[in-house]
Amino acid sequence: MLLRLTAPATAILASQDVTETITAVTQAADDALCDDAGLLADGIPLLLLADASDAPDTALEFGAVRTRNRSLIRGGLEHGRGRQIMHVLSDVDAASPVLIVDTRNTAPSGEVYRTLLERVREGAAIAVADHPHWWDQGRGLLTDLLARPLTATALGRDVPTPLATDIALSPKAWRTVRAQWTRLSPELRSCAGGHGIAPLLLQAAATTGPVVAVRVPNPAGHPEPRLVDLPRIWRDVAPLLLNQAATRIPQTVELALPRLATRRVHAEEITARRERLADLARPGTPTPWSTAVAGAWHTIATASPANAREAADVVIDAAERLWPEFVHQARHALQLGADSSSTQRQQQRHRWATDVITAITQ
Repeated sequence: MLLRLTAPATAILASQDVTETITAVTQAADDALCDDAGLLADGIPLLLLADASDAPDTALEFGAVRTRNRSLIRGGLEHGRGRQIMHVLSDVDAASPVLIVDTRNTAPSGEVYRTLLERVREGAAIAVADHPHWWDQGRGLLTDLLARPLTATALGRDVPTPLATDIALSPKAWRTVRAQWTRLSPELRSCAGGHGIAPLLLQAAATTGPVVAVRVPNPAGHPEPRLVDLPRIWRDVAPLLLNQAATRIPQTVELALPRLATRRVHAEEITARRERLADLARPGTPTPWSTAVAGAWHTIATASPANAREAADVVIDAAERLWPEFVHQARHALQLGADSSSTQRQQQRHRWATDVITAITQ
């Protein structure tokens, strides 16, 4: 039985120059919200475009879609997915559940969006889309090596896709997110204003109720970030993940095997990626990955900063020191994965993530 809330849902579409995908994403979100409207006695769901495009094309494409629900455009926003989302939350009714969708998705699914909202209607604080990810993808490496084990040990639950970009939030959850955003130091708020919004949404929502993963059979249609963009993604995401060490007591959690999608990648491409990764970090003698992550966690957990600025500096410095270790481990994972079967890749990633949890909690 779905819970009846006092307001229809709002879908937030954070966009930046996505003219090729915005129409299909808008139509899929509109379809999902139409089903949501049927649960309510009155009120019309809202499609809310949070646009940071440098040109008007994306907003024009969005406005041209014939939706059955209300639509609203907030344009001229500052670049950064997190900043866009936080800016438009002021337009959301306080009692409305929120659906946040990735406007870069080349294969948007109204069914997935609908299911995310249903899980929130049923009582989840946050519902996240759980897609399998390609074994050789940079974002997948960041998930398996860092985001998943740190999220698990901090929250005490296994969230397979803590960096998901298609999610739904209960009214209480997104209001808590907004409150926590205002309490972040300027340095960490800058991280959350970009790719770091994903861990912030999850961490804040988890304090208000259950976290539910909506299992999706196929890899998402989200574009793979270029390796050259990986340092910027790291600078946004890693501090928000490590910041949990300042307030959370680490817990031992048993992880399920990661869901890795398999595709053929030529050996020459793996070599090229490993070389590009090597160019992104200073050389040095690597520390075992689990030891390096645990060291960063305990540095933050045992610090005694005098103020919020110093606390943020400790976290950001720990993330920067961990970056070369991540590069080494990612290169190792690519090389090992290229010579392994699908099952072996799963077991390798699972072992590395489990070792991180063990190193932090022992």
